[in-house]
Amino acid sequence: MNIKKLLKIIGFIIGPLIPLAIVIYFLFPYINEEKYEQVAESNQNLGIAAENIDVAPVGADFETLKKQAAKFYEDNQEMKKVLDSLRTVNDSLENELVIKIEEIEKLTAAPAEGEGSEEAETLANASDENNEEFKENIKSFLSLDDENLAPIINEMSDEQLVRLYRGGSSLQRRKLLRSLESKRAAKLMTEVM
Repeated sequence: MNIKKLLKIIGFIIGPLIPLAIVIYFLFPYINEEKYEQVAESNQNLGIAAENIDVAPVGADFETLKKQAAKFYEDNQEMKKVLDSLRTVNDSLENELVIKIEEIEKLTAAPAEGEGSEEAETLANASDENNEEFKENIKSFLSLDDENLAPIINEMSDEQLVRLYRGGSSLQRRKLLRSLESKRAAKLMTEVM
């Protein structure tokens, strides 16, 4: 019987608490209005924040990234094609270079062996013609008066003077040295010797 009495006492204590909690729940907005407004306002802010979360920008960013990845892939494929074409051009140029080097070696070895004498003769004739043309140019250039020749020669580079000196006859060399300033003539002679 003690258990029955104990249950009755617990029932009398808990029984009125349940209806009291329900009454307080519904009367809370009227009992403590400030606290109720704060709670309601915070709940509204959470609802507004939840409504403002937009999934569309994330999807748009994904689509943009997907398009960029596709474009990069296409550009990569195009660059590979260009690289392949440049490699083939490079290989063909290397082959042509090897062929030209072999031809030059044949031409330089041909006079010693007696083969390809026609090609060697044409090269020799061309160099002789250039040499004769250069000598004619030196003669016409050094035929100027010393007064007209001096300003022109002083403007020429040292390499050009050395070439003129080596290509001219002894009379032309003397005239060239007379037309030069003393320092330039000394420099020319040191380069020639």
